[in-house]
Amino acid sequence: MSSGHTTDTGPHAHVSPATPLGRKLVRYIVGFGVGVGVGLAPYLGMIDVPGFRSLRTLLPTTMEDTAIPLAAALMGTLAAAVQWYAGERVTRKRLRRLFAVTLVTALAAFIILTVVRDMVVRDLSLANGRKVSRVVGFVRPHRPPCTEEVSDRDCLMLVTLDPAKIDAFWGEGQVRLARLSLLFSYLLFTSSFGTLVGLIILREGMGKKK
Repeated sequence: MSSGHTTDTGPHAHVSPATPLGRKLVRYIVGFGVGVGVGLAPYLGMIDVPGFRSLRTLLPTTMEDTAIPLAAALMGTLAAAVQWYAGERVTRKRLRRLFAVTLVTALAAFIILTVVRDMVVRDLSLANGRKVSRVVGFVRPHRPPCTEEVSDRDCLMLVTLDPAKIDAFWGEGQVRLARLSLLFSYLLFTSSFGTLVGLIILREGMGKKK
């Protein structure tokens, strides 16, 4: 006996939740999980907007498939949290404290993201005019073909831009640490920014209540 309602037959049959609460849960999950990500597509860089360069451009293309879905999922989680707190009794004093803490976190995350990117990402311009970015380790070994006097960019051209070759030269552990540092600083900044906006929405929803 099925617990849901089947609205079609065959291998692609659609089964909806049996109870109103279950259907509402599905709508909320789709709304926060999918809708928020779609709405934030220009900000996250999934849609190009003329004259605007998203934070996605700070990441090498090899990381986009990981970073963008995680950022979208995190923003959906924040949207759900804002919806929850909108129905709770939150004082303006507590909101001010949360806003101050989140603002400091966002500024710190911005600085960390800037520093980490400068340390582990190398931007290169190829002969055909195409620009690419690659993640390297925090510390480069000085061995052939990249001796001490060779820059990181020249080293990448000598090693080749194959991520596997870069991992082998810099050390797989080094490059993995660099990727994780860049990814988490990116997620920390985007989530802090989303939290700030959520707190502004909560404050506006309080109206003139003390």
